[in-house]
Amino acid sequence: MLGLKARKRPKVVAVALANKTARIAWALLRRNEIYAAPVS
Repeated sequence: MLGLKARKRPKVVAVALANKTARIAWALLRRNEIYAAPVS
């Protein structure tokens, strides 16, 4: 995320993160699964 913030305007980053979160939520709802954060 820090790399993205350095390259793009703050509002663009916010929209990209909101889109990512919405896609994850949609996939979880469709598959009826529980979110497990990726291990990094």
